[in-house]
Amino acid sequence: MGLIEKMDKTTKPKVSLILPVFNKEKYISHAIESCINQSYKNIEIILVDDKGSDRSIEIAQEYAQRDSRIKIVYNHSNLKTYHSRINGVKHASGEYIMFVDADDYLDLQACEACIEMFEKNKNLSFVMFNFNAQKEFNAQYCDDWHTIPQELDKKVLGLQEFLGFCTNREQGGWFNIVAKMIKKDLFLHGMQLLYNDTPLMMGEDILETMELLFVSEYIGLLAKPMYFYRFNEVSSMNTRNQTTLLNMIKDLSIIQSKIKSLARLWNTNDYGGGVINKSYVRYTEFARHMVLIVSTHKLHRRLEYELLKYKPLPRNIRRCFTLKFLIKRKYYSVLIRLSKANIIKTNT
Repeated sequence: MGLIEKMDKTTKPKVSLILPVFNKEKYISHAIESCINQSYKNIEIILVDDKGSDRSIEIAQEYAQRDSRIKIVYNHSNLKTYHSRINGVKHASGEYIMFVDADDYLDLQACEACIEMFEKNKNLSFVMFNFNAQKEFNAQYCDDWHTIPQELDKKVLGLQEFLGFCTNREQGGWFNIVAKMIKKDLFLHGMQLLYNDTPLMMGEDILETMELLFVSEYIGLLAKPMYFYRFNEVSSMNTRNQTTLLNMIKDLSIIQSKIKSLARLWNTNDYGGGVINKSYVRYTEFARHMVLIVSTHKLHRRLEYELLKYKPLPRNIRRCFTLKFLIKRKYYSVLIRLSKANIIKTNT
């Protein structure tokens, strides 16, 4: 009999699974089914309606009529993923939270595995586990995004050790806010550090994770892949036009600014909200590393924008304009150095 089975029903902590929903009618049933069929039963499922135009919320309402653990939260307007998640957390009654995108899905033992780790290690801030991802639409899931090696399975890292671990990983899965179970109060504390009223199309995971790490102390690791990221051919991240790319660039600039603000806040002597002894944690160095990664992502989007901008021109002329753009901003050599250092792949 497992640890969870031994626990009395009245002592089982509740987990809130939070799914922002925007135009995911093709996938949302699979996402919801993976939540309601969790082996760990003391859960609630919060679906946040972000004012899409398809049948996603109608499908969610049908599930809510059949399962009392499901509740739907309605945004007043299209707030994008960052604010939809926060809105969902504000309506959550669970001690722990887990985010699931409505076009992805969970392993059916995900909640149980994380709760077992929390029960064995009461001082954990969050538990992170691996996830499998599709490389392209309709492809097989692969393990390229596995961040946690098998030798660290069920290990607990202090924040300083965790930051060093993340800095040295080529895979970037650790900065996703999904594939984590988090103490709800700690997450809300982190979100209060900075005021951000701008709906974000891109980079919200990095910002949320940086805010979470600011107030975290110990992190539990599980090597088993229990989150499945689906490549959605119609998602905003995979739709490219000049307007979308400019919005992405703007969002990444906001993320850069926010991370720099977090680093400055970390270094202020009068900040009393953190739970960490700041003298031994190199959060500021880590923030610089993240700013560099965001800068490179922004360069990729800018390069895509320039390619689209000059698309009507012949290929050779378009290539000259693009290289001129890169050289003028001294970005080309930076991108090559980062790519060789494996900080980020050039085909991201």
